[in-house]
Amino acid sequence: MGVTYVIMGFGQSRPYRRLSGSYGGEYAWLFDGVTSDQFGGEGTVLGGAAGYEIDAVIKSQITPKNLVRLAVANGFDDGFQVRPDLWIVEGDSERAALRRADMTAYRHEGGGIVVSMSSVAWIGALPGAGHDNDVGRIMRNLIGRFQSRS
Repeated sequence: MGVTYVIMGFGQSRPYRRLSGSYGGEYAWLFDGVTSDQFGGEGTVLGGAAGYEIDAVIKSQITPKNLVRLAVANGFDDGFQVRPDLWIVEGDSERAALRRADMTAYRHEGGGIVVSMSSVAWIGALPGAGHDNDVGRIMRNLIGRFQSRS
């Protein structure tokens, strides 16, 4: 997937903030209809789209060269600690920077697209029946893209 399980906690979930890779290039379509720089600030799993168990891109793991970080969620409270068994190339400075969730995408060598929301809480931020939000728009765009290719 290009990301690694990094932290888990039961504190407040966090919203995502879009990064430059979400505005242009190969994956801009994923954010069609998303008008804000920040999304996923509400949800049934600890209150947001990024939380409980989250993943991030780390230097000590194999990451596809064409992986794009689309959004990041950070600012997690001290209850979220990086797994102690995780080998970190740059030590404590990198470990401190890993208290985040990285939404990523890349094109697999077989032609498929791999998208990771990097959070167990993501599904809890989907809108209920008859409602809409940015998390729902992103999922609708993703599913629509896959349907249009079948």
